[in-house]
Amino acid sequence: MTNAQLYLAVGIPTFMVLVGIVLNQVGQGRIENRLTTIEGDLRNFYATQGHHEATLDIVKKKLDL
Repeated sequence: MTNAQLYLAVGIPTFMVLVGIVLNQVGQGRIENRLTTIEGDLRNFYATQGHHEATLDIVKKKLDL
């Protein structure tokens, strides 16, 4: 085995592992961004839901239901 073959036999798998690590980090960042967005949307939803429930309670009290 020549030096060039040895470098290719060791270098290509090592390079592919490093590429995989980088791609996983990029994917993880995107997932974290999506989860943060979903969390904000859920907080907004529950705040809105609470506002609507409070409004319904006021209407029920005025109508004596």
